[in-house]
Amino acid sequence: MLWMLLAAIVGVVLPTAAFAQDTDPPYKFFLRKDVPDIKLLSKIQSVDKAAGAEGSFTVDKVSDDKIWAAYGIAGVAWRVLSEETPTSERTTFIGLHIAPYVGINRISHSNPKLASKNADTLTSGLKMEVGYANFARGDHYFRIGGAAVSDQIKDTTAASFVAQWLPVYDIFLGRIPYAFTYVIQPSLKAQFDSTGDDKNPLLFSNQENALRLGPEVSLYIYPDKDSNWFLSKFVGNVTYHTWRETYSDRTASWLSASITYNIDPDGYFGITTSYKKGSDEDAGKTTDLFKVALSGKF
Repeated sequence: MLWMLLAAIVGVVLPTAAFAQDTDPPYKFFLRKDVPDIKLLSKIQSVDKAAGAEGSFTVDKVSDDKIWAAYGIAGVAWRVLSEETPTSERTTFIGLHIAPYVGINRISHSNPKLASKNADTLTSGLKMEVGYANFARGDHYFRIGGAAVSDQIKDTTAASFVAQWLPVYDIFLGRIPYAFTYVIQPSLKAQFDSTGDDKNPLLFSNQENALRLGPEVSLYIYPDKDSNWFLSKFVGNVTYHTWRETYSDRTASWLSASITYNIDPDGYFGITTSYKKGSDEDAGKTTDLFKVALSGKF
């Protein structure tokens, strides 16, 4: 039943020899920074090019404050690829990806005066993505997902649904010789959130429901194949999302940027410097946070 349902959703009949395009295993467990970092386009982002989940501890002598922070997602990605090799002659179905995941975003201040800056959300979700090659002279991916976001501080749970269109063209890929390769990924997103608790409205709209519409753009930076040993240790990404909430007619944005220095040769551990500012994507909490953390990914 699950196989038939998935085939109906993507509008194609999946082939029996499902992995003709690739010899990699169809299942992959992952630990990463966030959902955009899963990067299911063609395959999950390799460890050495990804930003990992973060854990940090900070002592602020001025504010007499100790700050514990943890941020990241973990899950498993499953993919089914079409038997057909994409050609330039016609639009071709590329494949289907499914990724169930759990996420955490926690910031804890020891100073009671800074309690309003605490954050503690748990997310359980599922993302599904399909891709089509050679449509309108490019490749196009469509991502849908649903999640339950639990705010441990407010003791509330909200349901979240997202639909996203990601066009991919050659002009979005470039390189700075002997330094970095970069990928620019624009997209359009529609996000619907709902909570049944009218006493604890969503921060996105200050109502029980919220519908956010707007563009998002991500910049991924990787070492160039000819970069030196020092530059080859760095990967970075910046994601900016701006949206209008239709119920309240308010606008907001979210900026998430990070640069990671890979400690080990395979990139499983790194030191990540990150900055987050705006309306948090999970719960809408106002955030302005800079930190340096130990990160891990697989």
